[in-house]
Amino acid sequence: MTDIGIATVRGVNLAATLCVPETADPLDLPALDAALEEDDPIRTEGVVILAHDFLTDRHGLAHRLDGIAARYRRAGLTTVQFDFSGLGESDDDVITLAGEVEDLRAVVG
Repeated sequence: MTDIGIATVRGVNLAATLCVPETADPLDLPALDAALEEDDPIRTEGVVILAHDFLTDRHGLAHRLDGIAARYRRAGLTTVQFDFSGLGESDDDVITLAGEVEDLRAVVG
């Protein structure tokens, strides 16, 4: 499990957790960052992005998203769970639908 930050175009930092399945190679974030800058992917597993409900956080209500993420990892997929801006450990922000759309775009990017 690796805690990461994801910057949005409006300057808000999103808190996220990136987890790889036990069967995958461990994360090497500096090497991954360099590969992304060069458009040369070095990882081959799929990634599932989990978005939480309104007014919860990346763990979901009663940690349900944690359980779902664990099942995806057992199936061999990497998971990313993030807090929308203004919620959880992400930077404070006014919660709007437009902001959440931008947050999703930042995470997917």
